[in-house]
Amino acid sequence: MKWIFCFFCWFSFLPEGFAQDEFEKINGIGVVVVSLESPVMLEFYEETNASAPHRQVKLLEEPGKLLNDSDRQWLNSHRALSHEISFICLALKDNHYQVVVNKETSETLWLRNKTFLHLLPWNSYLQQSFPLRRLDVNGNRLLSRPTEGAPAIAIKGRDCLRVLKTSGDWMQVEVLSACSRNGKAEAIGWIKWRDERDLLVGY
Repeated sequence: MKWIFCFFCWFSFLPEGFAQDEFEKINGIGVVVVSLESPVMLEFYEETNASAPHRQVKLLEEPGKLLNDSDRQWLNSHRALSHEISFICLALKDNHYQVVVNKETSETLWLRNKTFLHLLPWNSYLQQSFPLRRLDVNGNRLLSRPTEGAPAIAIKGRDCLRVLKTSGDWMQVEVLSACSRNGKAEAIGWIKWRDERDLLVGY
């Protein structure tokens, strides 16, 4: 089973039965991220109509530790870090997100929607991620305009990209001289963040 990621939670944003393009069929509709501003209990179900959860995960309110040892061993999601819990999201159904709970085995469960869950489309998730890098610097050059054949902008060193905005498959980025959120931009240009099937950037 292919897997995807989940973040901010707008069911009006993606109605059930919406048409997916090839990219979304392969990579998922977005990323579901868990807001950590209040006590969180995640409820995972084998089916959306199940009467009881298959597993519950309560996030800890300890600095630098969100999961207890048992839950950490079980949960192998998109990101299960000390500062972020997020899931690849495959689908929406009956107030549930179908999410990948183990990216090694591709196991999926249905995560019941709560106010602390948020589904972001891929471009929005990448726009808040830092730093980004191109997966193929030669095949995805930094261009002066978001169009094939636009003049390329030469840069040196490893990619450390901060997103300014997205437009379709294109993303306007700053190339930072020092890789920190407050780093100075040495160049600004456009790259492709996706093609018909794959992500073209890493984060």
